Amino acid sequence: MAALTTVQAGDLITADRFNEVITRVNDLEAALAGLSVGSGSVTVPSLFGRTLAEARTIIMAPSAQLLLNAVLDAGGALLDPNLAANASRLVIAQTPGAGVRVSPGSSVNLTVSGTGGGGPVTLPPTISSTNPTTVNIGAVLQIFGNNFAPVFSNNVVRIDTVLATVQSNSNVGVLNVIVPPGIPGVGPGTRLGVPVTVTVAGLTPATTTVNVAPAIAGVPTIGNITPTIASVGNSITITGTNFAAGATVAFDNVGAVVPSNITSTTITVTVPTGITGLSASGSQRNNVPVTVTVGGVTSAPATQIVRQP
Repeated sequence: MAALTTVQAGDLITADRFNEVITRVNDLEAALAGLSVGSGSVTVPSLFGRTLAEARTIIMAPSAQLLLNAVLDAGGALLDPNLAANASRLVIAQTPGAGVRVSPGSSVNLTVSGTGGGGPVTLPPTISSTNPTTVNIGAVLQIFGNNFAPVFSNNVVRIDTVLATVQSNSNVGVLNVIVPPGIPGVGPGTRLGVPVTVTVAGLTPATTTVNVAPAIAGVPTIGNITPTIASVGNSITITGTNFAAGATVAFDNVGAVVPSNITSTTITVTVPTGITGLSASGSQRNNVPVTVTVGGVTSAPATQIVRQP
């Protein structure tokens, strides 16, 4: 492109000349900021608080159109993102920042915690609420709070004295727990005020209470959802019990989604569009409630991380 020439007082500035100036300014801004001004740009997702393994999966997904570049620890040392020993480190900073629009194929740099998410925790867990407040044996109990271990298996949950199974789709803000059989005092009626404790790394346990009712035959239950991070338009697999032909799946505000495959213990279904909070490209929700309905009976909710490509 030819260099622009200066103008003198009284010269005629045409629309073509002025538009050329605007085009060059836009090109310069794009070059300086590393941003795309075209329609093909992509949005950098929010990775803060995620494990390095999760962040790597999000960045390297074909739909993200991004590349993972340098990964540094808090002290500035370069890390190998492919090493299992680094997988549970938590992202504490990213460049470019979340929401920035960049050219397809751009690199993302991460800074991660000095130790893995399964390592020492400085703050004890806290519980703010549960859902539901009355839960059946075998159903999923959601425990909301803070400072849960990022690695789901490092959260120890007991209902009364009975150890409960924490699902892999749990995170630092919500635990999805299967209520175990054998809780004293449950059956044939409901036991009120059953203590629930969450312990992380031997710190002071968080406590609350729930009402526990006996298991109900025929009620669908969700045991797990894979993959851990799902994208709108892609399929997920729900494992559980009491699924049957005619089952439908609800994702928060989007209900009655018809699965592509159903067995008594698994459902394959496509994540639908229209989920609240997932309208913008690159947006993500960590706790989308998912339920299964069979014959008018609905399961207790499980939660899923869902990303809008």
